[in-house]
Amino acid sequence: MELFLLTLSALLRPILNIEILEDAGDIAAIGMFVLLCLAVLSNAAVRKEFRLATTDLLILAFCAWCLAVYVIYFDYAHVKELAKIIFPLLTYTVAKNVIKDKSQYLGVLRALIAGFAIPIVISAVMIAQGKGLGSVNYWTSAPRYQGIFAGGHSLAHNTTLFLMTLIAFATVMRAQPQGNGKTTELRAAAKIILFSLAGFSFYCLVMSRVRTAMVGLLVFLVIYLAVFNKRILVLSGVVGIIGIPLYWPMIKNFLFPDIVMIEMGHGDISALGSGRLGFWVKNLEIFGSLQLDQQLAGIGIGAQKVRSVLGIWDSHNDYLDVLLQTGIVGFALFAALQVALLRSILRIPGSERYVYLALFTAVTAMNMVSNSYVSRFGLAQLYYIVLAYVEIRRRKEPTESTS
Repeated sequence: MELFLLTLSALLRPILNIEILEDAGDIAAIGMFVLLCLAVLSNAAVRKEFRLATTDLLILAFCAWCLAVYVIYFDYAHVKELAKIIFPLLTYTVAKNVIKDKSQYLGVLRALIAGFAIPIVISAVMIAQGKGLGSVNYWTSAPRYQGIFAGGHSLAHNTTLFLMTLIAFATVMRAQPQGNGKTTELRAAAKIILFSLAGFSFYCLVMSRVRTAMVGLLVFLVIYLAVFNKRILVLSGVVGIIGIPLYWPMIKNFLFPDIVMIEMGHGDISALGSGRLGFWVKNLEIFGSLQLDQQLAGIGIGAQKVRSVLGIWDSHNDYLDVLLQTGIVGFALFAALQVALLRSILRIPGSERYVYLALFTAVTAMNMVSNSYVSRFGLAQLYYIVLAYVEIRRRKEPTESTS
């Protein structure tokens, strides 16, 4: 039952991210997750089996701390922001307890891919028809499309995760042993479908013009190709070195409107990166001026969304937002969790570890320069479902406990 509910969640969660559903999609996702948790806990009570590793203990500690901060600073707190932080992490613990082996994991990924394909293909068709426009840049008149998603950034981050998931699925599929000891090869029809979906997704990403998502995908591909296909990596590097200078004026207008703005005499170097460096310095200065109790516990879950609170700006940095909201203690727990996840990834036997290392590194990079896999509820849930694979191969290790 719990595997069916997890598979259903993987299928529906990408669809619930579309703009028309808005908060209703998040509410539905929370409802499905609660049902899944009840099924898992019921099954654990009957079978006396529920696995908790170091990552799970850190997740539970961080979630408990977030709940405490939410109560302490209730006046500034937002329950939706609390759900955004804790539910995706809990999804990881639940998913890795539900999925028993590679075969089940691949089944969940198939459902996730099918769910993602619907809004992404629709978005690609809309964009090709000139529909689904999100905004137009004032300085370059370049359109930024959002498709069926809620904004260009949402489209970009969802398509980036989808592209990385497609590659992870194909990698694990090839590593899946058959009865004769050989590995499983994707059939020609499956390859055509995956390549076609990748094409739709990449088209949406380009038309969203969201640089942070593109940087994330670039980080992923560099690490992945460095292990699995150095020839393509070198060739791509040569093409980039030659092509970027040749087509710089076009690239600049397409992706760097802040440079165009500066060249037109509006703003200075501080405007680069949409002014991120200024946001980070400003918010760190505000955090440094807080009393000790607030530095330890943060300013409250969701308080950074209220611009009047302490004059805080939108950080465009998920790690900085974690520090602001949950304080030094919460940030330390969250950072320790990321280290534990990285150690789990590095312990995966075989070459599969590198696709998850690429995924983890790419997400870390995007979190550091944008509102990504902490701020975006649905995106984070899907990420942790995909990442649950890192625990499957480690369940018999003596460092894990059963309760």
